[in-house]
Amino acid sequence: MPVNLGYTVTGRGGDAFVWLDNSGKSRWSALPTHQFDLFPGSTDDWRAVTSGSSLLSSPFSLTATDTLTVTASLLTAHSFPFSDVGFALLLHNAQVRAILFALRPDGVNHRGDLGPTPGTVFAAPSAGVTVNAVTGGPVKAMLGGVEYGTVADPSDCSGTCSCVIKATCIPGAGNYTLLFGMFNVDNSPSIAKPAAMVVTFAGV
Repeated sequence: MPVNLGYTVTGRGGDAFVWLDNSGKSRWSALPTHQFDLFPGSTDDWRAVTSGSSLLSSPFSLTATDTLTVTASLLTAHSFPFSDVGFALLLHNAQVRAILFALRPDGVNHRGDLGPTPGTVFAAPSAGVTVNAVTGGPVKAMLGGVEYGTVADPSDCSGTCSCVIKATCIPGAGNYTLLFGMFNVDNSPSIAKPAAMVVTFAGV
């Protein structure tokens, strides 16, 4: 059963048809919760060069036995999403209760194209969170005037361009909010062909 949520957009996105992309130019410091470490163990100042957009849900309540399910699709309109990342967090009293996922639109769990070297790997889902991620090719969509899924030149993504994610957990009784982010981690978001996230379901 879906939870009836409203969303506050910071950066670029929409809250009727719930989406956001990483061209929003909102700095990492603008996130409602700053203690989330996207790169555990990293020694570089990635926060200073990370920007994008976020969505914060309205509060909702869960019982002790409720299973929270969140589904989302990550999309990219450009060919090399090495610096793009979408994530979802469950917050309790403005603190991270659970990391639901952090992945690139091609389903990879680290930045760059040299493999998961130390300091480049995104934060893993929290204990008790089950994540199913299915990658695919271009997906046709129009978000904020940007057309996804059309391959007209080599800069358009024609390979693994999408990732459908389902995350579930039983966080316990309490009042919660959801925080979604779509960011670029090297200060070079593609304004004309950004990476985006569509939140397709949040409920129990």
